Amino acid sequence: MRGYRFFAALLFLLIAVFNWKWAFVLFVLMEVLQIFVGRVFCGYACVYGIYQSFLASIGRWLCTNRFGTLIPPRIHEALSCLRYVSMAALLFFAATSVGAAFSSVYAPDIRIWMDPSLYERPAFLWFAGFSLAGLLVERPYCKYFCSGSCFAGAFSRLRLFKLRRNEALCVQCKRCEKVCPMSVPITQMDVVESHNCIACYRCLDKGVCPKIGALLLDVHGVNKFCGGY
Repeated sequence: MRGYRFFAALLFLLIAVFNWKWAFVLFVLMEVLQIFVGRVFCGYACVYGIYQSFLASIGRWLCTNRFGTLIPPRIHEALSCLRYVSMAALLFFAATSVGAAFSSVYAPDIRIWMDPSLYERPAFLWFAGFSLAGLLVERPYCKYFCSGSCFAGAFSRLRLFKLRRNEALCVQCKRCEKVCPMSVPITQMDVVESHNCIACYRCLDKGVCPKIGALLLDVHGVNKFCGGY
């Protein structure tokens, strides 16, 4: 599934560069799809997210066993709240005359790669800072500052495809948590409904879980949605 994630993000990037209207259509379709499978845009099409995953691959090679261990769980939970501060700030500045100036400093998006003039702006420093952080922690921007994840996470809790853990089969090896880019405590849940889950489903990749059936996608919600049992 890793190859699918990479090519999905690459395809979305190419469409966004050459035809933004089709990119918008795909984005809307993915927003509808997240009702069924969760934050699929974050897991498969967000170019900035995939870029951070690429940095994480380098970070694991450089830091070996130290990668992703620098932030304790309690501090991670506290830092996650910064996303709501970020969302509030965006809404506030979007409603004021300084919205454009704020967005040029705040938004570390793909425009930095396409417009050389943006290298002279503070946005590049912001982008560079998260790039360095991405070598130590996987997806730091997604975890702690992405305002869009606040809305997506809320809808993700209502998804019809539920990721379930069979406690009787689970051996608490925590291999699913080790591959999770968003540090979701999967082994502490019977139903993974965390707002941090980005529906990448790395935990379901072949070779991750040693017990068949310990972690699976439950489609019972879809049956009920369609009027079945």
